[in-house]
Amino acid sequence: MKRALVAEDDYIMQGIYREWLYKIEYTSDIVSTGRKMLSLARSESYDIIITDMRMPDWSGEEGVGLTKILGVKTPIICITGYIEDYSLDIPMFSKPIKQEKFNEIILKYSL
Repeated sequence: MKRALVAEDDYIMQGIYREWLYKIEYTSDIVSTGRKMLSLARSESYDIIITDMRMPDWSGEEGVGLTKILGVKTPIICITGYIEDYSLDIPMFSKPIKQEKFNEIILKYSL
């Protein structure tokens, strides 16, 4: 099975992402803070990282930037309800997102 790291502070979305990933044969580690995302991204091997842009302890911009600075090579995508507020050099998608679109994104950008 492939592995995904999900950084999402909304518990409902955490459960939805876990279920959707399982259906396309991914195991998932789900964290609710950017610091935990960064720690796992550095210490574990993932096929994709999925992050929200607004986390309790930092912005997605900070998280994506630090992840790249620290040499994490895993593809990162962002799914956010605030897409118009950001301009990053990573794939970004708007919430709400449908399962079919989510699956398409994961399969396209994953290692």
